[in-house]
Amino acid sequence: MASPKEMAEKMYDAEAIFFVTVSRGKDLLKIDLKGAVKVMRAAENKKIKRFIMLSSVFLWIKINGMSLF
Repeated sequence: MASPKEMAEKMYDAEAIFFVTVSRGKDLLKIDLKGAVKVMRAAENKKIKRFIMLSSVFLWIKINGMSLF
């Protein structure tokens, strides 16, 4: 996975970042948590004020018959 600095270099003059990911239950913390934090840091370094995050973690839990509560 790229570093926040490497990610920021690819963001060019973006005004917003859409972070959309699904780990499918594999490496949940690495992809859904650590990946999100890295992208947030990259956006912050580029002074990007809009960060939109979409997650399918609850969909994955529902499809697999799991319950959080």
